[in-house]
Amino acid sequence: MADITVTCTNDKNVSIAFRWDWDNNPFHLLGLDGIYGYDCNVTTSENTTTDGSTYQGSTAKERNIVITAEIDGDYRKNRELLYRVFPKGRTGTLEYSEDGENNHLQSGKRDTRGNNGRCKGLYN
Repeated sequence: MADITVTCTNDKNVSIAFRWDWDNNPFHLLGLDGIYGYDCNVTTSENTTTDGSTYQGSTAKERNIVITAEIDGDYRKNRELLYRVFPKGRTGTLEYSEDGENNHLQSGKRDTRGNNGRCKGLYN
């Protein structure tokens, strides 16, 4: 299994790490959707005297990244940490590391939902 770590840091520099490793982390990563692949809007302009178009640029479309995790240990303390890292309407950064390769994503507003020791953080 791949060595995956997802670290979320909010705009107040409070962070949390989710890992597959069940031995050394109270937040066990169960699922991660929206990390692989993305869609882009490509902008072109038509040429007046020749066939085809000219590439102007591209931008990545917004996407939801869903983290599904399970809390182990002191549930009350760890749930409070989740609420501090993912306050509704705040921004932050998601760092995704798989087998030593790191990627950073800047997030927009967050919507956090939790139940029964599970929390889904939606980045959009």
